[in-house]
Amino acid sequence: MGVPIPETPKTLLEKLRDGDEISQSKFYALYREMIVSLGMLKGLNAAECDDLVQEVMILFFEKAKDFYLRPEKGHFRTWFGKIIHGKIVDLLRKRKVALPEEVLASVPAETEAPDRLFDLACQEELRKVYLQAALETLRARIEPENYRIFEYYVLKNHSASDTMRLFGVSRNQLDKNKSRTQTILRNIIAEMKRNDPEMELELD
Repeated sequence: MGVPIPETPKTLLEKLRDGDEISQSKFYALYREMIVSLGMLKGLNAAECDDLVQEVMILFFEKAKDFYLRPEKGHFRTWFGKIIHGKIVDLLRKRKVALPEEVLASVPAETEAPDRLFDLACQEELRKVYLQAALETLRARIEPENYRIFEYYVLKNHSASDTMRLFGVSRNQLDKNKSRTQTILRNIIAEMKRNDPEMELELD
């Protein structure tokens, strides 16, 4: 088996353009939480967020090929964020239709264009998506036990003493695992950026 290649919006779009159904499933899994988080930020309830995910995904898969073939549409983050925001506005409008007039009068109108807070939230949610993709690639590239140690100690921020006791490793082994795994992760992120220069992700 070859070395797993990390997924980025660019690589997924290329596969979606070619009709890759597996990539559709990957995209859904990677971006669902982002869509829900942005919906909740704008005040959607759980049921509305479920509708939001479905509507965004349907429109995205319809438009993905067009975006890939027309780079003048801008960065993926801006384009995808507008799709999400537009569907949020649609759902808020549907909600307002069902409200009594006296309640409707007190509900502030949602702006047509994404605001600064939404843009910043979209950027942060995309950063989480990219990090998740990088970590999935990392998991596939190193030994399972090494990943579990790194996840417990670094990602979940448990103490060195707890980690050593749980996994039966010395402090020297723990430090080597952290250093070696972080180096691999940085290389994965650098590889992702080479494949997709628009990607915004730094390892703290």
